[in-house]
Amino acid sequence: MPPHNWRRGAPRISGSLGGSSPITPRRTADADLAAVDRALALPEASAPSQRSEAVGTPVVPNVFSARAPLRCRDLSPAEIAGFWGGELRHVERDGDQLLSFFTAAHTHVVLRAKELRVLRPHGELFRTGIGSRPTRNR
Repeated sequence: MPPHNWRRGAPRISGSLGGSSPITPRRTADADLAAVDRALALPEASAPSQRSEAVGTPVVPNVFSARAPLRCRDLSPAEIAGFWGGELRHVERDGDQLLSFFTAAHTHVVLRAKELRVLRPHGELFRTGIGSRPTRNR
């Protein structure tokens, strides 16, 4: 597999593959990894062997892609405590910089510092189909 080029603005080929399984009352176990192996064996799980001609062509704007990112600022520790209280769990940091955490009410909070580092913004919708607007049938 070729190395990834994650520089801002650099072209990249990516995709996603999802699956579902019935809900079971048992905990996740090592045996569940067989489902991962089955998914990775699917032809859809392989990256294209070469760039398609469609790569680099502009995306047709639609209600999902034609929005500017929300402009925001970093929050101070006092603001974070005021909004979500002092009990932060599963804290993610980069050095001293707080990136994300869970609250006592099981809310996942992603701060601006992390949002600027990820390729797919949190809360972004995945959608399939060719329509520019969602409908009941697609």
